[in-house]
Amino acid sequence: MRTFLLTLALLCPALVPAQTAPAVVASTSWVGAFARAAGATQLSVLAPPGLVHPPDYDPRPSDLLALSRASVVLVAGYEAFLPRLRDALGAKAQLLTVNTTHDPQVIRKEIEAIAAVLGTQEQARAFADAYDAAWIASAARLRRQTDRGKPVVLVQRFMLPWARLLGVEPAATFGPGPLSLEELRRLKNLAPTLIVDNAHAAPASALAEVTGARRVVLANFPQGHEGLLDVLQHNTERLQAALTP
Repeated sequence: MRTFLLTLALLCPALVPAQTAPAVVASTSWVGAFARAAGATQLSVLAPPGLVHPPDYDPRPSDLLALSRASVVLVAGYEAFLPRLRDALGAKAQLLTVNTTHDPQVIRKEIEAIAAVLGTQEQARAFADAYDAAWIASAARLRRQTDRGKPVVLVQRFMLPWARLLGVEPAATFGPGPLSLEELRRLKNLAPTLIVDNAHAAPASALAEVTGARRVVLANFPQGHEGLLDVLQHNTERLQAALTP
């Protein structure tokens, strides 16, 4: 029987069914970027591009139908629509929670865990190596500027990995909610020179106004079909521009 199947595959490969990649559904573009980095090829992302805060997306019936057909569903765990997503899962779907970050060590661990389910370990390792190299290059590029004079940095709580990219220990963190007058006074007294803000949360424009510090707004969620490397590149460029006198 095996000999027959081997002969059939050699002579008529189109007649032998090929293994198809698992159908993967990701909750947001950030989670989807982890899936692509891990080697997913059959990927659908629920929250559409262009949303300020994708975890607040309200899934459509077609989204829930896609979930019922998925083999693997990836979430971050903080999505407002997570209960509805769990209810819509098909009986055979595997639900994985991804620790979304831009820290290279965590990225490697997370995408390798996804790849172990998808059977794409080689692709995941290659991406993790590429991301590590890009992170190191970005850090060296930015630290050439911060070494000339360490900025006093305030960082929105969810943007801490980007402060580490600068090689600077933040003077304080803030957010994610709006700042009170008391918090504004406390942060102003730290005499910050740079504010690292989050494009997906309550803006800290008032903090920049009160302190006179330069404010740079970074993104965590990729836009459209961008990936983790694209976010790293864009945020590196924004930080470099903010550090330039």
